[in-house]
Order: sequence, then C-alpha cells, then structure tokens
Amino acid sequence: MFKSQNAKIFASITVVLLVIGLSIGAISLRSSSLQNQVIQQQANDQIFDLKVKIITSEDQETTYLIRANKEEALFSVLKRFDLNNDNFKMEYQEFEELGSFITNFNDIPLDQNSQFWELIVNGQQSQVGVSIYKVLEGDQVTYQVTNFN
Repeated sequence: MFKSQNAKIFASITVVLLVIGLSIGAISLRSSSLQNQVIQQQANDQIFDLKVKIITSEDQETTYLIRANKEEALFSVLKRFDLNNDNFKMEYQEFEELGSFITNFNDIPLDQNSQFWELIVNGQQSQVGVSIYKVLEGDQVTYQVTNFN
C-alpha cells in the first residue's frame, strides 16, 4: 500500500510538472513570436526607397528608386543595386584611406581629364564620399557629370 501511495504521489507530481512545463513552453513560444514580429516591424521601419538621379553632361536624367536601409553607406546601396539590376551599371575605384570613388554610371562617356561624377545630396554638394555618407529616408541623391574648375 505504501508503494502504491508513493506511485500515485509521484504520478501526480509528474503530471503537475508536465502541465507547468507545457504552460511555460506555450508562453515562451508566444513571447518569442511577438518578439519576432517586433523585430520584423523594426526592420521594415528601417527599409525605404531612396531616390537616386543620374545626370549626364548633356543634362539627360535617369531616376532610380533603390531599396535602402536607414543609415546604410550609400556605396553599399548602389553596389547592391548594381549587382541586382541589369539596367544599372556602376564602376568605381577604391582608395585605401579614402574609400570608393565612382568613376562611371551606365557606360556614359566621361572625359577623365576634365570631368567627374559629383555627389549631390538633398541639393547640396556632399562634404563626404560615397563610402562614408549614410542614407536617410527622404534623401535625394544625385550624381551629375561636372567639369573640373
């Protein structure tokens, strides 16, 4: 009888612990699911369409809407777009201490001795290079062929 009573107590404790464990697991799964939803929403809040305009020396304009991450380096945005789009080509040269310098877009003829691709952000000549500039939602980026003066 003593063994039978101990077995019943043991079985009861096991059932209670199992129920508690399952309840904790369900709560944990719900919590994890909510955390994933919050993380996904935060990630979505960080992604936006960046307007990038290319202007040739003949004042021909082409505008691209490029998916970008908030505060991502402009160079990274352009490089990813170049890799994933056949209608956009970017050439660049990397300098060890200065970062990358755009040398051409879409095979547009450029006189390397007198012209360069000027980076203009929100209507102002950029004070930093493409590797350093971190994009923000609402930015309007322009690359325009400019003569050395």
